[in-house]
Amino acid sequence: MQDFFQACGVSFKIWVMPKTNNKLDWTSLSGNEKKKLLKTLPEKLRAHPYPFIHENTRLMVADLWSDFASIYFDILTTSTEVTEELSNSLFTKFCKWIDDFVQVGIRGREGYGKGDITPYMHIVAYHLPYLLSFHSGIKPFTGQGLEKVNDDLKNLYFKRCNKMFAASQTLRARFRKSLTRKYRPVKRVYTKKSKTYWANLKRKKSVL
Repeated sequence: MQDFFQACGVSFKIWVMPKTNNKLDWTSLSGNEKKKLLKTLPEKLRAHPYPFIHENTRLMVADLWSDFASIYFDILTTSTEVTEELSNSLFTKFCKWIDDFVQVGIRGREGYGKGDITPYMHIVAYHLPYLLSFHSGIKPFTGQGLEKVNDDLKNLYFKRCNKMFAASQTLRARFRKSLTRKYRPVKRVYTKKSKTYWANLKRKKSVL
């Protein structure tokens, strides 16, 4: 399985955790690696059988991955305004995806039953289409700005404060940063005076 995921172009490893009863752990994928996996995994599952997946549901699982990738890339990441037609299309596609998910469980596969449908699946099917239509896209829901602030505050706390008044120090540092946001350092102008300087310097070192 480890070789299979690595063949999809992602960094993935499985190992036995020390001082446990053979308990396994594995690499957590980053956001870009998850996107890469969504693009490459369905076709690899369809290509030929693998010992870690049941043959009678292999193509059904591949279709689940492929359909989810279609929803994710074609609808959820769209930068255009979400129309009512597009919102209804998202609802129809994801409801079908949930039905296909349950069908894999009917074939006897564990983890694909009705009880395995998560609140996230419910939100995507029944709440996300309306929210996308009402707020004109998914961009208002992104947390990248907040995550950036969190990264800045962690760097300030661990590297630039004395831990005595951490909250006030980090807030003041953020305020100073906001005051200087509109300013940019002026690039130095460099004029090359001697085109043979480095060549001559290298020659002198070789002589020494």
